[in-house]
Amino acid sequence: MKFLGGLADLFSIAAVVVAAEDACEQLWLENGFLDVDRVLQYCPSSSTRCLLAPSNLRDGQLVEQPVRIVLTAGRLGDQMVLMADGLAGHEHDFYRYVKSSPWLGGTQEYSPLNEGFPYWFNGLVPLAYGLDDERLKTQVLSAADYIINHAAPDGWIGPENSTKTRNFWARYPAFLGLTQLLEADPSQASTIIPAMHKFFGLMHSMLADNYTGYITHPGDVFDAQWGRARFQDMIITLQWMYENYPENNTQILLDNMKYLNDIAFDWAAWYNPDTFIKQDLDTVPLHITVENFQFEHGVNAGQGSLPWCGLI
Repeated sequence: MKFLGGLADLFSIAAVVVAAEDACEQLWLENGFLDVDRVLQYCPSSSTRCLLAPSNLRDGQLVEQPVRIVLTAGRLGDQMVLMADGLAGHEHDFYRYVKSSPWLGGTQEYSPLNEGFPYWFNGLVPLAYGLDDERLKTQVLSAADYIINHAAPDGWIGPENSTKTRNFWARYPAFLGLTQLLEADPSQASTIIPAMHKFFGLMHSMLADNYTGYITHPGDVFDAQWGRARFQDMIITLQWMYENYPENNTQILLDNMKYLNDIAFDWAAWYNPDTFIKQDLDTVPLHITVENFQFEHGVNAGQGSLPWCGLI
């Protein structure tokens, strides 16, 4: 894969850095990429994490490390233990947007986007498997089983019970979590992969029907901007499926990537140095900032910045 991902890729890069141990002070990012040759020269040959580091990580290509690499050493390991022992590792116990999420049969959600559970799930998978924490892995597997077993007959995955509220966006982080789970525990593929392919078949028919679920049509009740601003997230999953579990659906996966890209928000145009807004946005007329909110939103901007445009 030739893109930088999110939390999972942070863990992947850090896994190599942690393996370098005392030498990590001498490591750096050059042009946005980890100097893997420099990392590996400090890695002891007995290091499992170093042995798992691919030898073809060169010159601007990042190959993701498997989520199943256990990260228990160094600063990253310490921070992950703190997360597991703290709020992040206990949201399933008390946080209503997780514990009672519509994704798990509940009714509690802070937004019609239904994104609370997917965000949690996408973050918990690498935490659970990075630490090899049985308590957290049980939560991950229970959640995955529920959402797969409660998919709609036509393949839709998620709590939306009306075609007018079906919006692809919340599937982006949910599916990133599922792909990480499959990396960590391939034994789950027999149930998850067929469900994902069925969903992508439905997604294909929806996108072919004037981008249903991606842009709003009369009567639709959802906010379409998030899916078009962060389309890269779903392309990551589609490409991962294409490379790892294509089955007989390669053309559907490719078509879906193209559909998403065709009418996504144009980040390359937004970051054009000739037109990019460089002054304080508080001094820019309101009609301009409102019109361009999808580009100004902090997370959107981070994901759509120039390094992403060049790597997707």
